[in-house]
Amino acid sequence: MTNMEIILLIVSLAFFVIAGYAVWALIQIRKTSLSVAKTLDSVNQSLPVIMKNLEEITTRMNKVTNTVERRVDDFSSTFEKINGAMSFYLGKEQLFRQQVGIPVANVFRTYGAVVKGISVFLDYLKTGLPSGNPNRHR
Repeated sequence: MTNMEIILLIVSLAFFVIAGYAVWALIQIRKTSLSVAKTLDSVNQSLPVIMKNLEEITTRMNKVTNTVERRVDDFSSTFEKINGAMSFYLGKEQLFRQQVGIPVANVFRTYGAVVKGISVFLDYLKTGLPSGNPNRHR
């Protein structure tokens, strides 16, 4: 065998090895693409159902959020009325305590503090921030 024949033999063997690897790679790529196609078909079939469920969940969450906001507004309004009434009674209590000095009058003060705390809590729930007027609940 001459050098040229040996070189041609080596080149031929290298070509066959590369060709064999290319065939194997193409077969693997074909299997992978078929698997991807099946997965894509499955996703395409289930995606509309998933999207519809997601839309229903979003709608329900919006309804719940609106209901909670309305309830917080109602509670806030109610407690503002109670706070106004208690402010009136606290003013009367201070006059009463100054004139009479009875320790029972401290109950009104405690009740006023509780109402104030609930009112601030509801404002926080309603707006997410304390009210802008710091003297509002005093």
